[in-house]
Amino acid sequence: MIMRWIIRILVTLMLLGVVAVTALLLMPADRIARVAEQEFESATGRALRLSGEIKPTLWPVIGVTAGRVEIANADWAASGPMISADALVIGLKPVPLMAGEIEIDTLRIETPAIRLERDASGRGNWELETVAAATETGADPSGTATAPPEAQRFAIDRAIVTGGVLSYTDHASGTTLSLTDVEVEADLPDYDGAAQVRATARANGQPVTLEASIDGFGPLLAGDVRPLEMRFGAGDNSLDFAGRAGLTPAAAEGRMVAELPAPTALFAALGQEMAPLPQGLGRVIAASGDVTLSGDGSAHLRGGEIKLDSNVIGGDADITMGAARPRLVARLSADALDLSALGGGEEGAGASGGASGGGAQATGWSTEPIDVSALDSMDAEVSLTANSIALGALSLDRSDLVARLDASRLVLDLRRIGIYGGGIGGEFVVNGRGGLSVGGDLSMDGVQLRPMLTATADYDRLVGAADGQLKFLGAGNSVDALMRNLSGDGRFAIGKGELLGLDIGGMLRNLDMSYRGAGAKTVFDSVTASFTIAKGVASNSDLKFSGPVVDATGRGTVDLGRQTLDYRLTPVALGSDTGGGVTVPVNITGPWSNPSIKPDLDELLKQNLKEEREELEQRARDAVKKKLEEEIGPVGDGQSTEDALRNRLEDEAKKGILNLLGGGSN
Repeated sequence: MIMRWIIRILVTLMLLGVVAVTALLLMPADRIARVAEQEFESATGRALRLSGEIKPTLWPVIGVTAGRVEIANADWAASGPMISADALVIGLKPVPLMAGEIEIDTLRIETPAIRLERDASGRGNWELETVAAATETGADPSGTATAPPEAQRFAIDRAIVTGGVLSYTDHASGTTLSLTDVEVEADLPDYDGAAQVRATARANGQPVTLEASIDGFGPLLAGDVRPLEMRFGAGDNSLDFAGRAGLTPAAAEGRMVAELPAPTALFAALGQEMAPLPQGLGRVIAASGDVTLSGDGSAHLRGGEIKLDSNVIGGDADITMGAARPRLVARLSADALDLSALGGGEEGAGASGGASGGGAQATGWSTEPIDVSALDSMDAEVSLTANSIALGALSLDRSDLVARLDASRLVLDLRRIGIYGGGIGGEFVVNGRGGLSVGGDLSMDGVQLRPMLTATADYDRLVGAADGQLKFLGAGNSVDALMRNLSGDGRFAIGKGELLGLDIGGMLRNLDMSYRGAGAKTVFDSVTASFTIAKGVASNSDLKFSGPVVDATGRGTVDLGRQTLDYRLTPVALGSDTGGGVTVPVNITGPWSNPSIKPDLDELLKQNLKEEREELEQRARDAVKKKLEEEIGPVGDGQSTEDALRNRLEDEAKKGILNLLGGGSN
């Protein structure tokens, strides 16, 4: 676009040069100035002011010089003249001049200030009226097709701009660009032939360069699409284009190759500050592909390849201009992506193993506001497939996902995320419409827990494969607010597995929570549970742990917002002979970074007192039975002590009655 502006500016100044040279030998200098001003305004619709002296020169070149030159801005612009220069020098070719023809050998513009603006509707202040408009459309004001006026055809061996300043302001987007120390050389020996442009400048303090070759300068201005080769540089960064381009409307198609070893310099040249990027996301960028810029403002990439540090991503992309915001559609693929920096690098969490089983100090969730305004910058639908993704200690297998962004609502469609022998799928939603909310409907199947928990939570004691589901929804403008407002439900199930480093059966049998038996592990057949979430608190009442040595049940709550636990686990060490065993309830309470795990001694005491009471009662029954047997004789098999005593009393009563009646024997 900058090259287009430079070309248009040169064309505008050519009109001035032609008028001035035509009048060179015909009238005095002041008359030349007045005629030049009138002719220029008639041709362009803009006022021209020549405040310096106009005079012919014979040495070192034949031509004309002018002092201060100003070209008025558009009526709606308020930044001063569109173009001003301290001096204008036009050199003529002597041989054609002797034949009565005017051909420009050199055009030199000294210390120009060029002010370009685009208003809120997209209109540019460089869009001139009358003749310029007719030149672009190929028609005169009456609507009849016509070729560009002959007076606008020119040839220049060399056009030079020295010490220039160029500024660009887009009032619609708020974009600004400033170029200083502008130096331009342009060669156009044939109006309809090839043109060469070489330019250097400083953009926001960064050195920039431009080299362009146009095959057919005149036809390009007339609206044709012509071959174009261009190279743009910003510091050590470069962008090359080879293909075709047109100006009315702006359009191009061809091969693009970009090498950005220092993208921060490019951003600085554009007046933007590039945020520090983790390794793998674009500290060094290279890109190539076939690009098309359509006249409606849409851009298209085919066969693209993007290198972000060591990561290579291929695919196609399209950007179209919607009524409210641009829309990006991209289909991307990669073999292996190394995004280790996103997971804490090679020494991320989990790299140290699980000897401690966690233990990070609680700090609470962040209360910093989350800015999701960027979600409104465009709409998008981007798909990505990758054979593997490294996220520090966490490794993903083949993954397939689609991101859809529509009016500040982002939906991640996790078609399949391969992870540790299993997979995760479902949807994750970030909604920035009228505040922030997040939600999801996720499931996992066959995920091996030990490597996953080692990578994500520095915990390597749980062995087994897990299935599960989770639905959740939260609203709030910070992580803390989101966690305190979560609602949802879920479940999980783990098949056969082991708890390493914990001999729960031995702990229960020995009533010692620090007990470490041989092998120090607990084998289980299954673990299942379901839960609900309300106002950031997850509640569970049906945890079931089944194993050959230990069974357990559990119930309680996990406060996700406050990061605390209040859970009661009731394990039972199964007896080897009778199937009965020791039951020792365990209360798990406090912050989840450092929970308190204590056996319920009151419950254990109740169990022991019950056993002792039952033993004492049995001893009492045995003593009474023995005493009765001594008094009334042995108790028969299957007969209770009470029945034996009752029968003996009845017998004694019968005997007493018979004796009283005299019917008894002695």
